[in-house]
Amino acid sequence: MYVGCGTGVSYKVGNTSYNLVSATYKKGAHFVLGTEDEVKTAKASEWINDFSYKASKSGSTIADCLSYANYYIGNIPVCTAGDKNCRLNY
Repeated sequence: MYVGCGTGVSYKVGNTSYNLVSATYKKGAHFVLGTEDEVKTAKASEWINDFSYKASKSGSTIADCLSYANYYIGNIPVCTAGDKNCRLNY
């Protein structure tokens, strides 16, 4: 998880596009998340706490954790790579 201002944004240099999320995924990560907007520290911390809380519950998927955090804290625009239906072992 890259939670910081614009960590999921693609940048274009010449004809090549760069994105931290997709680059990390291509290096072998199973799932990567990056934020696409300006992130306020307090809101991001609460969002991560809620995501982690849901992840600690047996059988939760990444999609479950994203929905849970977004419901309680509000949507933080994210860019993802990988399978959101993967179950987490916390």
